[in-house]
Amino acid sequence: MLFKINNVQIEVESPKEAVEIIKEYEKVGESITSSKKCPICGDMFKPKHQKQVYCSDECYGVANKKQQKKYQVKQPRKPRKTLR
Repeated sequence: MLFKINNVQIEVESPKEAVEIIKEYEKVGESITSSKKCPICGDMFKPKHQKQVYCSDECYGVANKKQQKKYQVKQPRKPRKTLR
């Protein structure tokens, strides 16, 4: 199940599990919105700045390679001109 709390989506099996996760964050003193989920590895992390998407340089590198491969597949090679 997906629960949306303060513009953050949490994937849990039951509503009780969502409540437990929120209580854990409150114990530590962090807001649930101060953490993000890495789209590559799925780990929760606290971003260093607002635009940070990936938890580490390794995950950023994986995402970058995926994006490069996607671009290369879309762009066909141009035929070479032969001199004659």
